[in-house]
Amino acid sequence: MAENIKTGEVKYFVSNGPPKTALRLLLRVAFQRWNVEHAFRVAKGEIGFSHYEGRHYQGLMRHLVLCQLVMLFLARETARLRGEKSGANARTDGAGTQRHLPHLAGSSLQAISA
Repeated sequence: MAENIKTGEVKYFVSNGPPKTALRLLLRVAFQRWNVEHAFRVAKGEIGFSHYEGRHYQGLMRHLVLCQLVMLFLARETARLRGEKSGANARTDGAGTQRHLPHLAGSSLQAISA
């Protein structure tokens, strides 16, 4: 059992680990489950893991491995492309187009506060 002190949320976990397993290890493993579930959800929705229509376990495992390789490739490419721009691109290194607002906004705020 784990309780979030800030929110009061309580989570229960079941384990088949040996009785002398450290509680800290059990909780760490239990909270890693979210990452695995998220990976399967992404693989099913974005990469096509749910499109497998084979009849054999070996084929399913091959399809899973290929989907996981695609996820790894996409994660690395996303991280690479998210990096800082190497240099100034055309018309992106200066100030953007800005419209000058009339001073009416300031005077209306003064009228409201008065």
